Amino acid sequence: MVSDNRTIEERRTILVLDDESALQIVLTRLLEGEGFRVVTAGCGSEALATLAAHSERVAMMIVDVKLPDMCGREFVHHAAARHGERPILYVSGVEPEGRSDFLHERTTFLAKPFHNAELLSRVSELLAETG
Repeated sequence: MVSDNRTIEERRTILVLDDESALQIVLTRLLEGEGFRVVTAGCGSEALATLAAHSERVAMMIVDVKLPDMCGREFVHHAAARHGERPILYVSGVEPEGRSDFLHERTTFLAKPFHNAELLSRVSELLAETG
């Protein structure tokens, strides 16, 4: 039987995909300070491997729009096909073209730089929508 604590932990794991290691560190500290478990990756292929290893636990993903090996939207497409859909918070220093193309009810966009409170608010909103 799965304990309630494990269920809560599993629902509170976030995959952070960003090629800026400094931002990965900042986001990890911020999210862990709020009680989330964080797994990170610096490129799409690494994130797909990380997601494969932690798929059952990852409740949502924070994904940089521009990555070295594929765009964030392409990563999300591959991730959803292999591991199912989950809420996505896209982040980027530039406004992505065709933004409405990839934003739907379980995704949102946050421009870099952002305030910690704004990021935490978006994370809470996305997780609340999925129950």
